[in-house]
Order: sequence, then C-alpha cells, then structure tokens
Amino acid sequence: CVGRGFESLHRLCYMLIYFFLVGLVVAKLDILGNKAFKTDMLRREVIAIKEGDHVDEADIRRAKNMLENFYHNKGFWTSKVDMMVSRKDSLVYIYFYIEEGFPMSVREIELKGTEGDAFCSEDILAIKEGEIYDYRKILVSMLKLRQLYELHGYPEVEVDYECKRIGAYEVRLVFKVRKGPQVRVGEVEVHGNSKVRKDMILREAGIKKGELYSTRKVDDAQSRLYMTGLFDKVEVATERIDSTTMKLIFKVEERKPRWVKGEFGIGGFIETYASIGWGYDNLFGWGEKLQLEVRYFTNFKGGYDWRLYSRYTTPYFLKFRWNVSVTPFYELKHRVAPDYEIRTWGVRGETKRGITQHAMLYLAYDQKWRKLNIGEAYQMMEAQLLIDTSEITNAVSADLLIDTRDNPFRPERGVLGRLGLRYAGYRLGGDNDFEELGVEFTGYYKYDFMLIATRAKLAGKLSGRLPRLDRYFLGGPYSLRGYETDGLGQPYGKENMVLSNIEFRVRLPRDFMIVYFVDMGEVGDGVLWEWLRTIKRPYVNVGFGLWKYLFVGVVRLDIAMPVIPETGSMKWWLVFGEPF
Repeated sequence: CVGRGFESLHRLCYMLIYFFLVGLVVAKLDILGNKAFKTDMLRREVIAIKEGDHVDEADIRRAKNMLENFYHNKGFWTSKVDMMVSRKDSLVYIYFYIEEGFPMSVREIELKGTEGDAFCSEDILAIKEGEIYDYRKILVSMLKLRQLYELHGYPEVEVDYECKRIGAYEVRLVFKVRKGPQVRVGEVEVHGNSKVRKDMILREAGIKKGELYSTRKVDDAQSRLYMTGLFDKVEVATERIDSTTMKLIFKVEERKPRWVKGEFGIGGFIETYASIGWGYDNLFGWGEKLQLEVRYFTNFKGGYDWRLYSRYTTPYFLKFRWNVSVTPFYELKHRVAPDYEIRTWGVRGETKRGITQHAMLYLAYDQKWRKLNIGEAYQMMEAQLLIDTSEITNAVSADLLIDTRDNPFRPERGVLGRLGLRYAGYRLGGDNDFEELGVEFTGYYKYDFMLIATRAKLAGKLSGRLPRLDRYFLGGPYSLRGYETDGLGQPYGKENMVLSNIEFRVRLPRDFMIVYFVDMGEVGDGVLWEWLRTIKRPYVNVGFGLWKYLFVGVVRLDIAMPVIPETGSMKWWLVFGEPF
C-alpha cells in the first residue's frame, strides 16, 4: 500500500509539473451562436489561441475577454459571451457561446469646436450617421480630424469624443476639437551645409516664411531633401518664437558628391563584360548631376560591344521644379557570325514628374543616327533583306512608373510596374515610322525564410515598321540564363519580346542566399497582339545560384540549363547585380 501511495504521489507530481511547465494542449476550439461575424474570422483575428497551442487558464480567460471587447467595439453592447472548458488529461476542449443581441446604430453626429472652419465638415469622418457603431471607425475619425487641423497650422490640436445613448439601440456621437493657437513659420535656418547652397536646400524643402506650420509639410520637406541624394542625414528641429510663430532649423550632413563605380562579370569562359563610371552629384552647389560611363562586352568569338554615354541632370529647369536630363551617347556593336558592325550615336532628353507618392511620369525625346556595315559574305543578301545601312530615328515616349518597393536597392516587399508608349514618325523627321508598347511588372513577396521575386515583361510593335537595328534579343545573365547573351533573336533582332522570371530566394547566414529560378521567354516578328497568339513553345530554362550580398550590391553565381527546347549546354554566370 505504501508503494502504491508513493507511486500515485509521484504520478500526481509529474502531472502538476507537466501542467505548470508545458500547459494544456487545445484539442478543440469552437464558437457557437455568432451570426454577424464568421467563425473563421473570429478564430483567426480575435482569439489569440488555436487548436494545437499550449495554453493555461490565463490564456483561455484572455480569449474570452477579447471576444467580449470585440463585440462591444462593434456596437453589440448587450452581447454576452459564455465559456465551457472541459479537460481530459493534458487536452482541453474550449467552447464559446455568444448571445449577440442587437447592435447600436449612430443616429446623430455633432462636431464641437470647429465653428467657422470651412475646411472641416462631417464628410471627413470615417463613421457616418445611420451606420452601426464601430469603435475603430471612431478612432480613425479622430485621427483624420487631428491631421486636418495640423495641416492647417494647429500643431497643439486635441480631439476627443463623447458617446450618448439616446434610444434603446441608438447613440449620439459628439467629436470635440480643441484647436489651440494657429501657428505660422517665422524663420527657416539651415545648419551643417558646406558645399550645397542654402538657397538650394530651402528651395527643395519648399517651406517659406509666413506660411502655416504643419508637421506633415515638415516631414515632406525632409523626404524631399533625402531624395536629392546629397545628404546622409537630415534632421528638422523646431523652436517656438511665440505662441503663434515657429522657427524651423534644418540640420544636414552632406554626402560626398563624387563617386566612382565599376562592374565586372563573366559567363562560362566565353563571355565577359566590364564597366566603369564616374559622377558628380552637386555641380555648382545647386544639386545638378553629371555622370560618365563606359561599358565593354566581348564573347571571345570576335564579337564585342562598346558603349559610352554621359548624362547631365538638373532638378530645376528654368528655375521651376522641373527635372530635366540630357544624355548624349555612342555605341558600337561588332559581330563576326554574321559579319556586321553597327555604330549608333545620338542624344536623349528626358523629364519626369511625380504624380503621387508611388507614381512617376517620364516624357522623353530621342534622336539616333545609326550606320550598318555588312561584311562581304552578306553583301549579296542586302537587297533581299531590305536592310537600311544608314538611318535616323526620331522618337517621343511616355512612361508611367509605379514603385511601392520597400527598398529600391534590396527590395523584399512591393511591386515595380512600368507602362510605356513610343512613337517614331516622319512628322518628327527621320526614316522610321512605328508605334511601340512596353509593359513590365516586378513583384517581391517576403516569407519567414524565403523571398519570392517575379518579373513579367512584354514589348513590341503595335504598327508600322520597327527598324531592324532597334529590335529585341534575349539570353544572358539578366534575361534567359540558359542561353548565350543575345543568343535568341540573331542575327538582327526581332520586333517583339516576352519574358517571365520567377525566383525562390532562400536566406542563408552571413548575407548568403541560395536561389532557385525558372526563366521563360520568346522573340518574334509581326504585330504584337497577333504574334502572341502564335507562340506555342517558348524557350525555358531552370537553374540555381549562390548569391552574396556586399555593401555595394550582390555578387551572384548562376547555373542554368535549357529545358524547352532540350538543346544546348549548361551555362554559368559570375556577375554583379540582381537580374531584376
């Protein structure tokens, strides 16, 4: 008997220790009686526990309180939540029974303290008369009122509300606004600048003496100064001159205006490219930028490319907030099989204008002169191919860019989209007349240990004759990695192109990343929409890569194999920069 007693005591102590250290395991959790809200939503968004979780009694009581608070905040003031809990060994079965009752509705809304303010009305509120009482909408309404008055020069505004029951199931909401004094900007000072002119900083900030003070305007000014790329740090301090006047002090730390960058990459010992660039981002202290860059490519088969260009950018053209850039360039492309050489030189003028926080409109005009030299073996084919050995193309283009990425240099969330139209015609001068469309979408989706990156790109001719020297190729480390650079579309390129990529980027320690990818694409001739219907078997390759992120970017080793069609050999690339 004594042995059995000690055995029972030992088992009891073991169970108590298990319950205290491990807790109970939820075997079943159910919600009954709910009609206004779905059970899945309540379990997912309201209750903080789910089946299979380890819980204790405090967790269960907390879940019950969260249900009660949720129903009360949604206007069900007479609702009741009962709970039944049953245990079997270490398992617990939880049932919530809800009596919802009838919800409260908002019969009247009143604003106090806004008399005489034409900019404020009930239309700004998130909750309206006749709607069901919702505490979240009341908080959003208070936030909107506060932001509205801060925008109109009331930095000390306070907003509160009062809820009065005027019927069995009706309430009256009163929003109380205490504005405080209206404040204006008295002085604007700049500290810390040495090479960037004070007038340029004040012009970019866009806040002038005498205008209404607003924290939102100050935040926007700080963002604009960061976006110039001239500063490593921008802080804004405020000093109260008197009850109605505020002094603003912009404290900046300038970034070095000169920079040099270089890139180098190889592919399968048969291709290599290199580039070097120099820039100065603060000409004359006005934030004007000058950039020079040289690029070189060779495939070790007698083919090579040279590209030389410079770019001058001014953020204020003719003293207006009008970003304008001018880019003269020269390109040389030489190939052996087939034997030809293309020389291109020209100039491109571009301006951009922000539409919203994430949308930008680009307008451009470019003029290109191109000359084609064909080898002796292809002189006999020139008349049949109707190749213009010399041509001038004058074109205008418009591009709409939408960018919601969290980081443009190493994005993990968001999208980047572009819609572009290009027109070249005899009315603009030149030898070519065509219309061209370009669409591109890139998305980034972050998970616990993996990042999924996708790209879809479509470009081609809508009408006219796209010049053979201005067409599309695919292949290489930035498009179809299972094929040689510009391997698809030879010899002179195609009028249309479609490309799709998907990458599964798995994070490793020390900023390494292993990447599995699939690339798919095709090129062809004809009108874009008609050509798309003729695609049957696009080119597809699969592969994997090992990437290393450095402070200047990413170095990647990608290995890819063509699978459709099942021809060609494995390709590998050691290059700098992400593919998209």
